Amino acid sequence: MEKDNRRKNFLIFIIVLLLFSLGTAVFVKDEEPLNEPDRVMPEEKEAMTAAAAVPATEAASSRHDFFAAFRRERAKRRDREEELYGTILADPGREEAARREAAASLKELYRVSDLEDEVEQVLIGRNYEDALLVLGENASLLIIKGAKLTEKEKEELAAFVRGCAGLDEGALSVFTAN
Repeated sequence: MEKDNRRKNFLIFIIVLLLFSLGTAVFVKDEEPLNEPDRVMPEEKEAMTAAAAVPATEAASSRHDFFAAFRRERAKRRDREEELYGTILADPGREEAARREAAASLKELYRVSDLEDEVEQVLIGRNYEDALLVLGENASLLIIKGAKLTEKEKEELAAFVRGCAGLDEGALSVFTAN
């Protein structure tokens, strides 16, 4: 069990690093994006492409507002997913099973999107400067802006968010960022 928790925490740490790297795109002198590695997973390539498409001035400002940049990218991803599911649903040539799966996926996308947005707003209403909630199938992540939290405060915050989101104990990691 402890090994599983360490593995899960390591994966969450990697996710956090990827999230921060999306918000802080780095450009070389001539404003060309950094070269991408030879072997890149499709989702990593999409993230790298999105980060490279951000103008240098926006990239610089997103360093100061990771939370806003992350929300913009999340909204774009949600829009693409919604469009994909809508296309499948509207295609009369699709098999019924595929259409049912697309409908279920769209419903889940809406549920998760609403839940992430609502919990973030509740936390901001509780006087946190900003908050991001990323709900995943096996693990979820909460990033709080600017707060210096003790371990006890993180545990209390995690318990509150798990209760709001209906998550199992240990399914949420809490981090702080500036």
